[in-house]
Amino acid sequence: MSKSLKEILSTPIKDTTVSEIRLQVVVGLPLPLIFINKLFFVHLELYLYLILQYLNLEYSHVI
Repeated sequence: MSKSLKEILSTPIKDTTVSEIRLQVVVGLPLPLIFINKLFFVHLELYLYLILQYLNLEYSHVI
């Protein structure tokens, strides 16, 4: 069963897979900037999609 982004980000690291930990690190760092900047907030869905595409390409051997 696929986890939602919110579930992945709220799961303790010891209970996550390597790919989920990478997602926590990549998504967790820029989140405050997204919520401060409304332009980023409007494009949040696209931004997260691009991150997931990057992770899929960059770490395809891990996932």
